[in-house]
Amino acid sequence: MAHVMIVDDDPTTRSFLRDVLVKLFSHRVTEASSIEQGLDHVRASCPDLILLDRHLPDGTALEFCQRLSRFQAASEVPKWLITGEKPLAWDAGFWKRFNVQGVLVKPFCIDLIDHIVHQCLQESAV
Repeated sequence: MAHVMIVDDDPTTRSFLRDVLVKLFSHRVTEASSIEQGLDHVRASCPDLILLDRHLPDGTALEFCQRLSRFQAASEVPKWLITGEKPLAWDAGFWKRFNVQGVLVKPFCIDLIDHIVHQCLQESAV
């Protein structure tokens, strides 16, 4: 099973994602509510996938990705952005350099979460 890190300042979002990932799909989950906590967790144990809120109390998803890029192994971890609002435009080329695969828009579809985790696991196994 996968080790998924959820970086989101909203406890309800973290709780929902944790319950889906752990109870339904038996994945291991690490949670962080800020960039600093997320980076500390990555240093301790590199996850297989990061679900990352676009806006955190101490910065943005972009800032997290830029700081994470300093850690060689962790910079290659697939990431999905979490947001409550659908982005007007998705610049896949820009985000690809940080290995951000896409945007997961609330309300979340459980099947899509499962698909994302499995897709990331398959790609990392190649």
